[in-house]
Amino acid sequence: MKSTPKWKTVQRWKTSGQALILIILTFFGLLFFLGLMIDLGQIFLAKGYLRRAADAASLAAAAQFRENRTITDMIHAADEVARMNGVAPSSITVQTCASMGYSDSVLCPKPGDMPKKLVRVTIVMDYPMTFLSLLNIYSIRLTETSVSEAASMDVVLVIDTSESMSWDSPAPTHPGDVDLRDPSVCNPAKACEPFEHVRSAAINFTRQILDPTLSAAQAAVQEEDRVAVVTISNGWQGAPSGTYVAQDWTNYYGDAAATINNLQIYDPNIAWNEFDPLPDPLQFGTYRMYTPPPENYYQLLYCMHAYFPDSVGPDDERFKSGCGTTNIGGALLLAGNQFAIKKRPQALWVVVLLTDGAANTTFGTMSNLNGGSDMSIVLPGTGLDTSLLKDHLPFGFCPAGDWVDDTDRVWCQDGFAGDRHGFGNADYDANDFAMDEGDYVACAAVNPAAGCVTKGQGAIIFTIGLGSEITRLDANPVVAHKKPYGGTLLRYLAAVGDDGDPGTDLCSTGPAATDWTQSCGNYFYAQGGANLNAIFEKIYSRIFTRLTQ
Repeated sequence: MKSTPKWKTVQRWKTSGQALILIILTFFGLLFFLGLMIDLGQIFLAKGYLRRAADAASLAAAAQFRENRTITDMIHAADEVARMNGVAPSSITVQTCASMGYSDSVLCPKPGDMPKKLVRVTIVMDYPMTFLSLLNIYSIRLTETSVSEAASMDVVLVIDTSESMSWDSPAPTHPGDVDLRDPSVCNPAKACEPFEHVRSAAINFTRQILDPTLSAAQAAVQEEDRVAVVTISNGWQGAPSGTYVAQDWTNYYGDAAATINNLQIYDPNIAWNEFDPLPDPLQFGTYRMYTPPPENYYQLLYCMHAYFPDSVGPDDERFKSGCGTTNIGGALLLAGNQFAIKKRPQALWVVVLLTDGAANTTFGTMSNLNGGSDMSIVLPGTGLDTSLLKDHLPFGFCPAGDWVDDTDRVWCQDGFAGDRHGFGNADYDANDFAMDEGDYVACAAVNPAAGCVTKGQGAIIFTIGLGSEITRLDANPVVAHKKPYGGTLLRYLAAVGDDGDPGTDLCSTGPAATDWTQSCGNYFYAQGGANLNAIFEKIYSRIFTRLTQ
């Protein structure tokens, strides 16, 4: 029997030992790479979480910027949102154009560009390591930056300045008493009610949109929102009495507030005592009418042409538009043109319309009054120049015989608030005109809803009805079919202004369907001026919700 040579036994033992060492080294190598891969995987996952957290944090900071909050407020909001997204920041930095000294090429606008409310959020996080901690690498510092923009908005305030905006003041009881219903008295004193409540609430609302702390020079660099102001009054006079653009687009709060503060309710600037001889010739439009001395009480605005039509020709329908001072359709046309002609596509377009009455007049020109031949109309959406409006619109849409019932103030109205007629129909009235112009403001520019009569600008419309005139019923002889002109129109505008579709009326069901004092959808009712601030606050909240969607 042969024995194994000694040298062969030793060689076999040495080979086995080397393999074991290699296996052990390979095992530790695999553990190292496995640990490194685990830590790297965790880093990549943490980087992804950090990216999402930074994006969310910058949106939260932008929302605070939208509310004109301080950098500290933005940091707190960003930190809270980052932690909600599972990230515990070691530090958070929030920067804006202003905080960077107006020199940052990313956050600040280029010369001549509209400013943008850009916010840059930088989050630093120390992420703990698992395997690398064995090598004294206990954490890795991760940094992520995100820039968000607070969405801009263009808001047109359409404010009623008709004569009824002084009707809340009490009538005088003794000769010599100050009569604040008289526009010639309350305008200089800034004491017309409910108009002063409207003025105050509108200025407060503007303060929410535009930063009041910015100078004109600062607003030009920082303030990306814009405000315009349009008045609702008669349709044949310009500033400061008629329906006109009182404030073109501005991003400076001082300009917008000054414009609103300087608005006045309609005053024809001609007085007449009811026992005096008729003026010759009669003034087109209205007069301030007073009782005889010694009382000399102000009564109302009196439209002589409506009661003495033979003085200008038998039943000349063109003249009746001068009796009313609530040209809602004309004001909406001007509001729509703010978006159509001076558009800013990236902004949210909003119209807030406040009135205390019904549409009872439209645009007109003195050339129409004098029998001019230019009685045609340029329909909305054709690039109409606002400077030509009063030369191209007919003098009033007043169906025959509609002005005779002064009890219900049925002027340029066919007597049926629930009916709608197309342009050219014999019963096309001021209310129909206002509905058409509501479509021009709110219906989509491309593929508008079936109920729209024209392509529009796609703007949002909020309406505020103020006082009892909004609920005054029309002259429909069928009691069950009576509807208020003011409330019906404002709810239509709110319906089309919510989503561009007049067929989706959020007020058509529930108690609001028959109770015109119920706020619903984009329609708000105010019994008096005292609660207008709360209504404007709700509207701003709705706008802000749309901005953040």
